[in-house]
Parts: sequence; structure tokens; C-alpha cells
Amino acid sequence: MLSRSFISDLFIRGWLMVCWLSLIGCASQPQVSAIPVKDAPHIIHVVQTGWHTSLIVPAAALQHWSPRLQQDFHDQQYLRLGWGDGDYFTGKNKHWTGATRALFASGYSALQVLAYNYEPWSELVAENHTLVAVTDEGMKTLATFVERSIARDENGNVVFLEPTKANDNVFYLAAPRYGLLSNCNTWSVNALREAGLPVRGLNLTATRVYQQVKQISAIQQAAGVLPASSLISTDSSAVR
Repeated sequence: MLSRSFISDLFIRGWLMVCWLSLIGCASQPQVSAIPVKDAPHIIHVVQTGWHTSLIVPAAALQHWSPRLQQDFHDQQYLRLGWGDGDYFTGKNKHWTGATRALFASGYSALQVLAYNYEPWSELVAENHTLVAVTDEGMKTLATFVERSIARDENGNVVFLEPTKANDNVFYLAAPRYGLLSNCNTWSVNALREAGLPVRGLNLTATRVYQQVKQISAIQQAAGVLPASSLISTDSSAVR
């Protein structure tokens, strides 16, 4: 059993390390020349919630390229993707000691896919919610990334974690292992990169991720690939 003082020391050391690494990446800017400014019909909603980032993606577009999500979700409009330490993310251990232990000794990671059969924008805080547009190829490679993030057991089967609720809020045993340099925000960054969005640098915090996403969104708005407003309330599976 780890002592409370030892865990407290881990917490302090861990977050000092996070702060230092975040400062290293603080000047990172998206690669402007690589931002999709045409033929990008799919909108991804990027949401910052405290220290966490998640992506809300049109269900039909993502499921078109994801056999797993096709099988597990039906008649949904949007799928919200988030990734994190298994015990913390699924609610088994929400105490700060659990979050600290996960930085150095996470037992497993989890991918959450939360479904909406409606447009949830009124439930989100506007200043922590922005849009980016991706191409057909970007949506395809994002779906492939999500498929790779779902771990399999030794028999090749998907492992569902509690408190999974079918066709609503599903937790999958996920890959890779959660850790100090592999957290929910680095997963979001990798997902955005796979979708063809040039987020650069080391982005361990939600603030760093969201800063670059807002810059990409502003450039896409200026190019006309996104609506002039950073948020829309109509069907956003495609920009017309």
C-alpha cells in the first residue's frame, strides 16, 4: 500500500513535470499551410472540460469507416470521443490520489464513446466549444485511429468496461497505456492529427490543445470552409 505522503510527493512531482513540459510546448502554433481550407465537408466539435478535451463527431460519417462503432451504435446523430486512465475515467477512482497514481502506474486506459440522438450544443459552454472542418480522407483516417484505440483481448475480442450502457455510453478497454506523456489531451491531439489537422508540439494540457484548435477554426472560418460564427446550431455533419 502506498503511503499518503508518498502519493502526495508523486502528485507534486508529476504536476511540476507537466507544467515544465507544457511550458516547452507553449509557443507551438498549427502549421497554417497544412490546414484544410477547401473540400472539408465534415465538422468536428472540440470540447474543453476542465483538464480534459473530447471530440464530438457526426455519427454517420465516423461509422461509415468504423465497423466497431457501426456495430455498437444505432440511430445516433453524434458520437463524443474521450480517452483516459481506466479507473479514473470510468469513475472507479475519482480521488486525486487515483489521478496521481495514473500518471506513473496506470493499470489500463479507457475509450469513452458517448452517443447523442440530438444536437447537444446548448449543453456545452460556448467559450469551451469550437469547430474544425476535415476532409473525407481525414474522417476516414480518424475512424481508423479510433478503431486502433480500442484494445482487444488475447482472443481478439473487444472488452467493454463498466459502466457501459449499450448504444448510449460505451467504455472500451483502450490502447495505448495512460501515463504522464500519454493522457486524454495527447490522445485528442493525435486524433486531430489523424483527421488531417496540423496541431503541433507537445500538448499535455487542455488549454494548449484548445488554443491551437481555435486558431485552426479561425483560419477555416476566414477561408469560408466553416460558418462565420465559430458555433452552429443546425445539422453540422457537413458544411454546404
